[in-house]
Amino acid sequence: QALEHQRASAARLAQILHLDSSVELVPQDTDLVPLALVETNAPLDSLVQQALSSRPEVKQSQALVAAARDAKNGAVYGPLIPSVGAQAFGGGLGGGKNDSTGNFGGSEDYFVGIGWRIGPGGLFDSGRIHASRARLETARLSEEKARDEITRQVVEGQTRVQSLLDQLGTTKQNLATASETLRLTRERKQFGVGVVLEDIQAQQELTRARSDYLNALAEFNKAQYFLLKALGRSAGTYENAAAPKSNR
Repeated sequence: QALEHQRASAARLAQILHLDSSVELVPQDTDLVPLALVETNAPLDSLVQQALSSRPEVKQSQALVAAARDAKNGAVYGPLIPSVGAQAFGGGLGGGKNDSTGNFGGSEDYFVGIGWRIGPGGLFDSGRIHASRARLETARLSEEKARDEITRQVVEGQTRVQSLLDQLGTTKQNLATASETLRLTRERKQFGVGVVLEDIQAQQELTRARSDYLNALAEFNKAQYFLLKALGRSAGTYENAAAPKSNR
């Protein structure tokens, strides 16, 4: 079953990365160790600010708000700018008494005017103004929702990382206790004091402690990836070889 899950996970990863499905992916490190992808002791406000400045959703929302603001300003102030037009006419006039056609002279006319459009797309187009203001408010509301969602993800991510870090310390301590219990049980058995049942129970307790520790370790690493994604960063942006320390 473990091999089946490994191959299925490798196939899903190859699909996500657009790799050749015939290539078998294997982990570089076979041991499950605690990762240090984020600073577990960083202040929450600092993490939220990092996320708000890095997440593409915020930048997209800000661009949409800026575009909606420009459209609103265009609807309100654009019609106030008049259109300017100029025309020039040139020609000649001539004539005389009876059939005389002499006395020609040049003729020039010039016209300059400014105008405003009234109605749709121009002055007093209240419908266009109200629609542009509504779109601006909608864009602002979407930006606030995006910020709130990112903040929620960061808070949840850090809370889960801290909780799992404490659980990791507890399960590690339980694992050490179970290992010591099994050692003492086997020593008693060698001296003829302990019984077989005690040894079996100690082995079962050690197996359970190892399982709990590995589960907590796996969930802790996944929680760090979730928080890293919430911060808008990739795994290569924070390098720290030291394993995280529990607060316990």
